[in-house]
Amino acid sequence: MNREERLSEESPDTRGKAKQISMKAVVGGPGRGLFRAQTLQRIALTATQPQDGSKSIDRVEFLFALVKVAILKYIISGAMVDVSDALERLLSVELRAKLGPSLTPPDDYRQSVCYTEAVTDVLYKYKPSLQAVFQGLSSASGQTGSLLSMNAWLGLMRALGWIGPDLTLREAVLSFSWSRMLVVDGQKVRGHLKETHLPLEGFFEALTRVAVLKALPTQAEIDSAGVDDCADFFLEVLEPYPDVYEQFRKVGTNRAEWGLRDIPGGDPIEVRVEFLCRLLIEKIEQQIGRTPEERDGNLTEYELKKWLKEVEGSFKGK
Repeated sequence: MNREERLSEESPDTRGKAKQISMKAVVGGPGRGLFRAQTLQRIALTATQPQDGSKSIDRVEFLFALVKVAILKYIISGAMVDVSDALERLLSVELRAKLGPSLTPPDDYRQSVCYTEAVTDVLYKYKPSLQAVFQGLSSASGQTGSLLSMNAWLGLMRALGWIGPDLTLREAVLSFSWSRMLVVDGQKVRGHLKETHLPLEGFFEALTRVAVLKALPTQAEIDSAGVDDCADFFLEVLEPYPDVYEQFRKVGTNRAEWGLRDIPGGDPIEVRVEFLCRLLIEKIEQQIGRTPEERDGNLTEYELKKWLKEVEGSFKGK
């Protein structure tokens, strides 16, 4: 994964402009009586209308809303006089205290987990099949094989049956969101695409995040079950018995919560990444009708097209 490809944040001028717009919109708006009558969160979010008419907001709009909340909470109340100081307090004191480890900077995880020789070796080993999955999903969502959308990513998670007690929908979304690139200008067409989609390297990063969050067996459990690998453990030992599988996913000792990366008594992260890659590939092989004897851990473009037709419904879910 090429860290140098990740672009820088917006310039100070851009951030300054955002503060000026926020101050003008709030101070020149209705009046203090209105602010007291509604919650700070509701005012901030309703005042920041999504440009595309949807109910969601993008990163720039989210930052815009945070500035508004800081102004309403500290400036309008008279507690503080400087917008930058108010925003600093909101982010470093209020939000950090409530979010805890879930607010861990993305680069901390990248440096300690993603960009290590051991994890890179595993991803390189499975790169042909993983790249086939990425390109198949990307092309199916109209991105010509170069970028992966959020809907395609969540469709993959659903199709594999991975969304559940161990990997919640929220955690699947977070895994995608925290693996995106930072761009110079997210308002431009190309910048917006990069900001809302994953390149191949981002797809790899998102998988490493899932490898920490999803309940996976240890090598000792695999050996004890008498099967060859993690894929066989899932496909032959767990999934044929729904009650056993559900209990395995709920135990909580074979995974980490979002924001954490250490699993007491678990295998090293590179082992978990290998387990996840193998499971992903062999699950797709199973879904296109390969028998255990026929599954070889390799996927082709043709097989991905066949698989996408088989699991088409998973990509229409919300």
